Amino acid sequence: MAPNITFHLPACAIHAELEQREKNAIAAQALRQMQTKSPFVGARCACPPPQQQRLSMRFVAERAVQPPTAQGFTFSSLAAIRMSPLASVAVKAEEQCQYVDQYSIGDPEHPTTDCCSRLMELLHGTLISNPVSRKLNGQLNGQLSSILGPTGHYERFSSWSHLAGFVGFGIYAVVRQVVADNRSTVEGVFASVAAWTVACVFLVSSLYHATAADPAFAKVTRILDYVAIYLGLSIGATADIAAATRGFENVPIVTIVDIPIAAMLLILFFLWRRMRLPTEETWQEDFTTVPPSVECTVGRGLFSKGHTDLHHSQLRQATSLLLTASYFMTIPAAVMTLGTDVAVPVIALQAVGFLLAVLGMLLDRIWEWPNRSLVEGKQASCYPNSCGCVLTSHGLWHLIALVSGACTVAAREYALGSY
Repeated sequence: MAPNITFHLPACAIHAELEQREKNAIAAQALRQMQTKSPFVGARCACPPPQQQRLSMRFVAERAVQPPTAQGFTFSSLAAIRMSPLASVAVKAEEQCQYVDQYSIGDPEHPTTDCCSRLMELLHGTLISNPVSRKLNGQLNGQLSSILGPTGHYERFSSWSHLAGFVGFGIYAVVRQVVADNRSTVEGVFASVAAWTVACVFLVSSLYHATAADPAFAKVTRILDYVAIYLGLSIGATADIAAATRGFENVPIVTIVDIPIAAMLLILFFLWRRMRLPTEETWQEDFTTVPPSVECTVGRGLFSKGHTDLHHSQLRQATSLLLTASYFMTIPAAVMTLGTDVAVPVIALQAVGFLLAVLGMLLDRIWEWPNRSLVEGKQASCYPNSCGCVLTSHGLWHLIALVSGACTVAAREYALGSY
């Protein structure tokens, strides 16, 4: 009996292989364009007509490449003529525009090994000051970014903006807990819980961005960030349903538990996925390439690193969007319970909050504004060097998220105040 043959096809290995093949295809296309457009191969016009040439299909294994003759070309001599000048020009351009890695925090030659000390180092480097050495092994390692300044960090604005959100929504939660008349009702309890939850979401997100420069810390804090986001979306949606139906009046139990169960399933899936994947497979660099008009390879200070969801990125974004839009399934119940005069402004505020959230996602993930302009040296008002902050597309998304959350809270409180 013939033995069984088993094929193991790990998803991450397949993803990495596909990315490598795509990079090879892009490199091959660029090589063909250089061969046809480069001025360094202009001398080929002096060659004999095509009918007098012959193309050799032999690989010449010689140490010293001989110049091509009128009798024919070989692959080795052709590559030597066309690639050597271009490679030297690329190396010179790279040497003239090499920036220091200002995303990493700490001394790479003497890393901090203690967990608490490393956490304090990350918090100080991200939130306050991240001085980096321009020397590596006693030699200059590049120039500092004009965007970040001498002590700036890419994640600083994101961290401080979420801290501001934590303070703002924390004050709202405290005030609501003290002065709200309906804090003992079902809908009031859910509104208070949702207020504390959204404040915790901003705090956990700020912690993630403050530790994002370390792959080991970011592996944990990123999971905590998404757990908090999923819990915040599900609890907020449930609180909105309670406000729109006067404490789940005549609401089926499945409507109440459906959204929290979906959020828990997503949390368990991404937690299981994180435990299954090695750290080095999800740790990737971003903004390593820039437009042709800027000859730098680190994006003028926008260079960053972080864990990615790889082939599950679309799943993460789609599920977050669905949880955000879950409130709109209760529009008929809200109109019947609250009445048209109250339901219209409530639904309008919820719609504005949802549209702002979608706009923020588009700016951050699709349009990447203002990052594309920052890479080209534009939008100087987005990076005051005195604080080392830069308003990136993700930082702008944070500001939009604050306004979106405020619209949702205003809609909920308006509905509760109409009772």
